[in-house]
Amino acid sequence: MFTAGPLSDPQPPSTLLPAGATTVELTLRASVPTSCRYSIGRNQPLDQMITFDDQQPSTSPGTVIRGLNPDPAALNDVYVRCTAAPDAVLHLQYRCLPAAKPGFPRVANLWGSWHFIPKG
Repeated sequence: MFTAGPLSDPQPPSTLLPAGATTVELTLRASVPTSCRYSIGRNQPLDQMITFDDQQPSTSPGTVIRGLNPDPAALNDVYVRCTAAPDAVLHLQYRCLPAAKPGFPRVANLWGSWHFIPKG
């Protein structure tokens, strides 16, 4: 389980995201009511992080993390801190899946032979 000070149970935890995703809705559990902030790419002090959408202290803080890199080759490091324990940091990692490459239209020989000769 992911924990950092009073924060635990991030949903979703570090995981793969759908192709092209630039956001993820994140919810946490907190052992005490607290406000949270996040940063993407590098760990920063609490006062330099982005405030969660819900700024009221809560035991279930949540926000939409915005600004993720949708490139499947890029790993998005997300750092979360809370006011109840500003020195503790929760580190999560998200990566987007590559876009599906559908195999249609498909070209195939329905008759099972490349030497089909029509009657005539």
